[in-house]
Amino acid sequence: MDDFSSAAGTLAQPASGKVHTPAELKAAVLAKLTYSVGKIPEVASPRDWFLAVAFATRDIVVDRWFESTAQVYADGRKRVYYLSLEFLIGRRDQTSGRGPRRRLSLAAVRPRDAT
Repeated sequence: MDDFSSAAGTLAQPASGKVHTPAELKAAVLAKLTYSVGKIPEVASPRDWFLAVAFATRDIVVDRWFESTAQVYADGRKRVYYLSLEFLIGRRDQTSGRGPRRRLSLAAVRPRDAT
């Protein structure tokens, strides 16, 4: 997992024009692995690497999202929001105690006999 370079040698380029080099992406992933996941590369599991890549990618996407949102507000453009009725009904049922309930299996918490 030491090699983060792309097979085609291309650079990731967000809409803002900022080009992320493979070295920058590698540094971002290693920083997330260390400071967000709390692991060093030598002992990181595949899941730890996945989380580090996801966190680094999320940071790039969120940066672009904030840039585009700021541009929408600066231009005075309107935004459209959508909220489904199914979401509202589902949340109401869960918060009122009438929603689907999970049952805890006693087999998972009951100590086994030492027979």
